Amino acid sequence: MLVCTVYLHNAMARRELFCPVIGFLLVFVHLSYSAPTNETLSSNDTDVETNTTDNGYDVDMKYGVILDAGSTSTKVHVYSWKRKNHETAVPQITEVQYRKYRPGVGAYAHPEHEMGGYLTPIFDFLTSNVPAQAHNATPVMFMATAGLRLLSESAAQSILHGVHSIMSNSSLNPFLYEERFVRILSGEEEGFLAWISANYLRGFFTNQRPQESIGVIEVGGGSCQIAFIPEVPIYEDKIPVQIGGLTYEVYTHSFLSYGAQTMTSRIRNHLVRRNQHAIALVDPCMLKDDTYNLTNNEKTVRMVGGSNASECQSVLRHYLARVPEYMCSPKPCTIGSVYGPPVGNRTFIAMGVIYNTAKELGLLKDGDIKLVPSEMEAKAKEFCKLRLSEASGQYGIKEKWASSDCQNGLYVPMLLEALGFKPNTAAIQTKTNAGGIKIGWSLGAMLQEEERQYHSDVI
Repeated sequence: MLVCTVYLHNAMARRELFCPVIGFLLVFVHLSYSAPTNETLSSNDTDVETNTTDNGYDVDMKYGVILDAGSTSTKVHVYSWKRKNHETAVPQITEVQYRKYRPGVGAYAHPEHEMGGYLTPIFDFLTSNVPAQAHNATPVMFMATAGLRLLSESAAQSILHGVHSIMSNSSLNPFLYEERFVRILSGEEEGFLAWISANYLRGFFTNQRPQESIGVIEVGGGSCQIAFIPEVPIYEDKIPVQIGGLTYEVYTHSFLSYGAQTMTSRIRNHLVRRNQHAIALVDPCMLKDDTYNLTNNEKTVRMVGGSNASECQSVLRHYLARVPEYMCSPKPCTIGSVYGPPVGNRTFIAMGVIYNTAKELGLLKDGDIKLVPSEMEAKAKEFCKLRLSEASGQYGIKEKWASSDCQNGLYVPMLLEALGFKPNTAAIQTKTNAGGIKIGWSLGAMLQEEERQYHSDVI
């Protein structure tokens, strides 16, 4: 069989076409050479046929559920969409239900025995919010993120085993179950799934696509992710993404322990290591009048706020330094010896802690979504001069978050510079949703699963 590879739009997107009859090669390629069609049709579009049962259930409507198991909660996303019916179709996926359950699964000391009590209310919610006719065909996917990646292997496996034991029990879980539905996402997966979500909401995968994709940067509690299509070849951390008949090669990397909460822990432990006999220490990244008791190896050290931006930056620089050029391979390096291609001039969406910090520091007034790293740094330096009560009063934020805004306001610009962004770049936007839909990795995961199921059914 002859295989014809047609390249569309750029070298990162390709479609493989099979030409069984050589005599009709040109005709076949002509008919097949079209960008993915836009399947975002509403119910009253003439191209949509609704196949319903006597009770009004649309058998062409599919459902899927993502259980986003984070460190502090499990977020339940229920999606629905019209069945994908051909290779280049890009389904219109809608989030129809959302609910958050606290605490996170990591809070259970004996998860193998306690998961039943934790997951039962979630499945009760799903049973009443997904049509009964769709239960046995609806995948429910439990995907854990950095909160579980940071646990010991034995603790994480114990949690996954407890979840498996419940979800594999059809009397407790009436939905579609496969063993692969329960797992811990790698940071790289989290990054490229967020990339899929952001570009999907922008219409990049349709036949009316923007000329360029956008990149994604997300800072969470335990890790930081970056994902984008570079303008140069990718030497490491390349993930191929197939959507609507095209394949996109995405650079994505996750920096574990570079999330906001883990960076706080690293700063405090760094200060303790430098002053091993101290019982009280000044944390320059905390505001004056703020305190925290750090207990490690049965020793408690009282941390008190110092409101010292330059000292805080000095500590942060310790973790964001790049190795000497001769130690960097492949080049270029970003943080430490981690390879990272140039970010170029493309637009990036910055999410998570970056958005929250920009908002609380007052950088997103009047609907402005542009984030200039040098402006955030200047604002953070002003903010970090304040005492705890002053910061809370002047900025209208809770005292328990104020010191975090000081540290993160200094950390984010330094992180962006380490990743290759210029201090005065205008290429970064920060927001949480597009078209009223939250940007997050779960939507990308659902789209990937629909693509996988479609190709599995075709084969």
